[in-house]
This record gives sequence, structure tokens and C-alpha cells, in this order.
Amino acid sequence: MAQQLFAEALILVTFGAAAGLLIDVFLRDRLSYVHWPSAYNLPFEFHFQTDRGLFLYAAAAVIAAILLSSLLPSLSGSNADLGLAMKQGEPAFSIRRWDLRNSFVTLQVVMSVVLLVLGALFGRAFVQLAGADPGFDISHTVMTTVWLPSGAHLARDQRLVWRDSLVRRLKDTPGVVGVTSIGTLPFMGELQQQPVRRKSDPAGTGRNAYAMGAGEQFCHVLGIPILRGRDFEITDRTRVPVPALVNRALARRLFGDADPIGVQVVAGQGQEHVLEIVGLVGDTRMRTLGEEHAPMFFTPYDDAQLMVRTAGHAGRWVTPIQGVLSRTEPPSAQDVRPLSDAAAGAIFPMRVAAGFIGSMSVVGLLLALSGFYSSVSYSTKRRTREMAIRIAVGATQSAIQWTAIRDGVAILACGILAGIALATAAIRLLTNLLPDGLEPWNPAMFAGVGLILLATGVAAAWVAVRGVSKVDPAIVLKGD
Repeated sequence: MAQQLFAEALILVTFGAAAGLLIDVFLRDRLSYVHWPSAYNLPFEFHFQTDRGLFLYAAAAVIAAILLSSLLPSLSGSNADLGLAMKQGEPAFSIRRWDLRNSFVTLQVVMSVVLLVLGALFGRAFVQLAGADPGFDISHTVMTTVWLPSGAHLARDQRLVWRDSLVRRLKDTPGVVGVTSIGTLPFMGELQQQPVRRKSDPAGTGRNAYAMGAGEQFCHVLGIPILRGRDFEITDRTRVPVPALVNRALARRLFGDADPIGVQVVAGQGQEHVLEIVGLVGDTRMRTLGEEHAPMFFTPYDDAQLMVRTAGHAGRWVTPIQGVLSRTEPPSAQDVRPLSDAAAGAIFPMRVAAGFIGSMSVVGLLLALSGFYSSVSYSTKRRTREMAIRIAVGATQSAIQWTAIRDGVAILACGILAGIALATAAIRLLTNLLPDGLEPWNPAMFAGVGLILLATGVAAAWVAVRGVSKVDPAIVLKGD
């Protein structure tokens, strides 16, 4: 019997390994080059090659699969009850009669539950990121960075004249609504943090807030609402004390519900500088779409890293803006991209994670259902004589089906409960990867996964037992 099981396992594992190799070749060709959407438009190349370690790992996995699927059943079968086997019987399910087949099916269900829960969690995270409101207009904004040619150097006054000439040229372009400078491109890296305190507070009591440079009409160009006060003006470059815009989160931290306009604060560490608040603006997400609104303040900035507001979708204005900048003096290097590229790059890792884990959860569900179907079908066929006797004494078809399905439901329930417990432990390790505000312990998510697996499992079991419930008792019992 061991030789027969070994031969069957060898054939099945060989076909499975061949299918895996074909899938490997298919995915290598399509994953060797990945384009990560971002303001930098960075391509990623992955070079896959089969080395000795990978081959040994695959060979060990194949050998382990063959041994587990052949030797363990043969050892288990050597201790079988011959009387029960000769009667073509199958014991009803119970914990005391938990066998190797039930263990493997339960393990499949457990892993399927874990993958489904993680797939649902990362899917929710991606949906939240994709629908997050950054607090400013993305679809009508173009990011424009202009550099002087290599070796060129301009004094500060000359550089301001050159930058302002760029801004005037862009504003004169049909379809351009406004132009401003920005210190750090949104979603493109870490923002500088500085401790901020009220001027009347003692030194060393400041708490960190994000600091960003912003040009004239910054809020108007980006569509950030001004709640009180005013926007930056071009004359703010030389004002003393330095004017500042603060968002609602920072104002609430420093002043509660009081009006912050005209109040002076101190920012910086080591070398502090006094800022005078001239505007209270809405909260924005400049660093990442996944974080809550963080305290932030803006100070005047006049470099040639520009944000251009357009009348239509930003992608249509990239080429016209490039044409305008190419005619500047002195000649300059430029990088012009829609702000939507940076937003797409910000959610790209979560999109990949959601897609990968979601795909794995679907594969896991199919494998669990196929294993569960095979197990129920096998055990039901072994109980054909029992079913025939039940039909002969008057049992209804629905009662026969429920008798056969009930054992499978018990296995499903055990696997679902164990899978939810394991998924909970896995989520604890992944909470730092999730966006702020996402509830990872949503009971509806766990209940939904359990109900989906239970419903599909019962349907698979019903398909498996449907034929046995229609057997002719006379034919079955006459065969004995």
C-alpha cells in the first residue's frame, strides 16, 4: 500500500511542480520591470535567476510533499479497523476520531482564514488611502522644479529676479491659474520638524511640528482653505518678524479655540527664531496620505521649486509648461510632472500589498475549498451503505444531506475559529504598516470572512453529498 501511495503522490507532486515552474516563468517575465508612479518616475528592475539554493529549497519542498502525502497515510492506514473498512463504513466526526485527513483540511481552512483577513485588511487600507482627502487640490496642480545650468551661480538678488521671471512667464501661459513655490514636494519625502512654542512659554517647552516653505499665494494656488487671516504675499520675504501660516492642528495645540492671528511664536532648536502668525489654514496631508492631520506651519520660501495651478487636468499642461521653461534665460534644467503622480506613488506600496495579499487569499480560499470538497466527498462515499440504510428506514433527502454535511461544518468551524485567532496575532505585527484611523480589529471584517468561508464551504459540501443522498437503497444493500 505504501508503494502505491508513494507512486500516486509522486505523480501528483510532479504535475504540481511542473505547473509551479510554468507560473514562475510567466511571472518572471512580467515582474522583471515595475514602474513605480511618482514625481521622480522611477523604474524598478528585478533580476530573477535560479541558483543552487533555490533549487535545493524547491527539491526539499517536493520531497517533503511526497513523503507527507504518502508515508503518513500509509502509516495511518496500517492501524485501520479492518472490520469497519470491510463494512465500507466511515465513522461520524468527533474530536476523539480526529484523523490526519481532518487535520490537513483544518490547516487549509486556518491558512485560508488568515489570508482572507489580511487581504480584507489591506484592501480596506488601500481604499482608505485612495479616498483620503489631502486638504489641497491634486488634479489641477503641476510640480515644476527648475535648476540653473551646471556651474552657473547667481547672487541672492539675481536668483530672486530669475525665479520671479519664471513665475511671470508661467502665469502668462494660457490656462495657468497661479504659481507658487514650495519647500518640499508633497508625498516625496520626510518633512523637517521643529519645536514650536508660544513666545510667552519658557524655553525648552516647544513640541515638534512639521515645517515647510511656501511662496506667495500658496494657499490660493493649492486650494488650501484660509480659515482666518491672509495668504502669503511676495513682500513677506523681507518682513520681520517672519510671517507664518499655521494649520488648525497646530493652532489648536498652542491656543485652543483662541484666535491665533497676530500672535508670535518661537520655532527652532538651538537657534530659535520668532514667527508672527498671519494666517490660519486648513489641515493638510503633505508627508503621506496615511497619517492623521499633523501640526504644521509654513514660512516664506522663494526658490524655483514651483507648484502650478491649471484650469484643466494637470496632465494636459505638462508639455506647454515645459515649452515655456525651455525658453528661459539662462537655459535651465527642468522636471515637470502632475502632482497626481506623487499621490499615485504614495499609495503604490499599499496597492501592491493589497493586490498581492488579495490574490494569495483567493488562491488560499480555492485550495481550502478543493481540499474540503475532496474530504467531504471521500468520507461521504465511504458512508454510502449507512446512507442507504437511513433512506430505507424513511430518512428524507434533506436529512441525509445534513447528516453528511454536519461533519464538514464542524471541521470548518474549528478551522475558522483557529484561523481568526492566528489572524489576530498576525495583525498585531502589521499595525505599523496601516494608515492612521483604520480600525484593524473591526468585528464586521472577521465575521464577514468567517461567513464567506462557512457559506462557500457548506456549498462545496452540498455539491459533494448531493449524489449520495439520491442512492437506491436496494441496489446498495444488494451489493453487500
